[in-house]
Amino acid sequence: MKTKALNGTDFEQLKKDLSDTNEAAVQAQSEQVIADAPMSNPTGVAKRLKERVTKAQSGSPSLKAPKKRSVNNAGISENVYNGESMVDVLITLEPTFNPINPAHSIASLTAKNVAGREMLGEVRDTKLVKTLDGNARRVEFKILKKKFTRVFNQLMACGAPDGTVNNAKIILDLMRAKRRGKVKEGAKTHSISRQSFNQMIDHVSDFLVLLANCPEYGSNVPELTLEALETYRDALRVGNSKASKSKAEWNTSIVERNEFFNAQNTGYVATFQATKRSVKAQYGGDSPQYHQVAHFKFNRIYS
Repeated sequence: MKTKALNGTDFEQLKKDLSDTNEAAVQAQSEQVIADAPMSNPTGVAKRLKERVTKAQSGSPSLKAPKKRSVNNAGISENVYNGESMVDVLITLEPTFNPINPAHSIASLTAKNVAGREMLGEVRDTKLVKTLDGNARRVEFKILKKKFTRVFNQLMACGAPDGTVNNAKIILDLMRAKRRGKVKEGAKTHSISRQSFNQMIDHVSDFLVLLANCPEYGSNVPELTLEALETYRDALRVGNSKASKSKAEWNTSIVERNEFFNAQNTGYVATFQATKRSVKAQYGGDSPQYHQVAHFKFNRIYS
């Protein structure tokens, strides 16, 4: 068999055909990989395809809502640091700095800074009290379950009637959040997690009522006597009340702080932002006076 000689034109055409064939093979392999992808993760692929279709139909990319910054007390104090520094700059501009709005005067801004410091201090102090009272309450409640387990054992050792012992066991199980009896599979159940501080005090009170009506109960252990247990119950009430009150005072201080800094037009942030605009209006945006205050940032509180 004779081999046909190729001229230059035929060779170039053959080269182009081979190149097209290789590209087609690569494209086919890629399409096969994509087609096989749903077998490994059908849910993920289907989700991505749905997102692409939705995006194509809408004709515009989806826009995420901007996230609000969460600012803690330390971050908020940056407002006051900047406010105090800005007042220091404005003092150097006297007597030429003469805003028409009295709220932008150096005296008014200084009063804002003093009030801002007091607000931050109030939040810090009330948070400390809340933490201390909360820790003290947890210490008192931490021993509750073990203490009344000992009381229950003492009640049984005293020869209390079966009915009294059974009722005491029910209350003790409530303290422990323990379900009594077996639950049938598929049966509806009710929550037994009655573990809040108020509910635990109620469990203690119920237990003490039971002991008070059981003449057989007694103990030679001082902390297990009925009088000592009543004193313990009263201490729980006092500690719980103090912790709840201090938490409420802390929450109130946060609300007042946020209102002070965030109030529209008259709030700390709005006042200092407006003062910056006042400096810009009086001296000009390209002036060295405005450049001295332009970099101070004042941010509203979102938490």
